[in-house]
Amino acid sequence: MWDKVLKKMGHFAIYMVLCFFWIWALHSTGRSRKWVVRTAVLLTVLYAISDEIHQHFTPGRSPRVFDVFIDTLGALTAARFEFKRGEWEDTLAETDHASGDSPRSN
Repeated sequence: MWDKVLKKMGHFAIYMVLCFFWIWALHSTGRSRKWVVRTAVLLTVLYAISDEIHQHFTPGRSPRVFDVFIDTLGALTAARFEFKRGEWEDTLAETDHASGDSPRSN
């Protein structure tokens, strides 16, 4: 049982990290945070689906819709963290602007 739980936690964590990498890579496009995060989630979920399709052709493996669900939860968690980080940065910028300081740069 614990083996399955650890594997599912691994799926969640790996796809969360993959989504963070997509977010990081897509920030350089100059698009809005919303576009970047949505695109990163979409790419991550498409990769999860392709991975399960690949498992259909791998001896001893079988595709599982539940794995795509877990992978998607990991991607959505990364998206939520990114939106929260953006809110935090906006709050800092507003605070700096109100106090007369220059805006923070990344």
